[in-house]
Amino acid sequence: MVAAWPDRNWRIISYPYYTKDTTIGKSTGFVHLDINVEKFVDSGYGGNIIQGSVSLDDEDENGCTILVPRFHTQIRTWWERVRQRGLNHLGHTTNAKITYLPEDKRSFGKLMPVPCKRGAIRITRLEILHGSTSNAIQWRRVVFVWQCGIRDDHEMLDLEEAEQWSDLEEFLKAFPFVRTAEIRAYEARSFYQNLGRERPPPEEDASGNLVMNKLSSEIPEDTNKMCGNSAA
Repeated sequence: MVAAWPDRNWRIISYPYYTKDTTIGKSTGFVHLDINVEKFVDSGYGGNIIQGSVSLDDEDENGCTILVPRFHTQIRTWWERVRQRGLNHLGHTTNAKITYLPEDKRSFGKLMPVPCKRGAIRITRLEILHGSTSNAIQWRRVVFVWQCGIRDDHEMLDLEEAEQWSDLEEFLKAFPFVRTAEIRAYEARSFYQNLGRERPPPEEDASGNLVMNKLSSEIPEDTNKMCGNSAA
């Protein structure tokens, strides 16, 4: 990851990060950039951040990330067009659904599907226009491991509106990891949702041990592989 970092900063933390669990039938289409393009074009702010994701399921061209290849080389030219149209009133992120017009697609490229296999890692620059295919036709789970650089003072992050490193350090020390039982409960719930069924409510004691045991007996053996629990 450091080798891909524009300013070669080696002080990197995965923050913020989130997961996406898309069940069949959900509307998932969007097109955006995870930066304020106006601010980036004027000052370069946000240009030292790399996006990354880990796919937990095999994707195909009907259910995956879409992006415009090499858009980072054209973003300033495109944004000048957006300014001329009077559509450059945006926030921390840039919704391109109404600003990336057919004429832009002809000039800079169409959004192309980029499916990943289970366990594959996608790394892109923040200036790459991207999104997702329109409708989920299969179960798709992705972990978005945002990477943010810590500056030379070992306190400020590259995203100034984010917390400082000392704040994050205290939070990470104090906040416990999610219990194994809770993770298993989430996996089972997602599995049953994709079957169009309700998961039977498991019994639970104060420690949560029965939740984990109950769920282990409810879920078919091959579901563990779907949930990423297989050693294979």
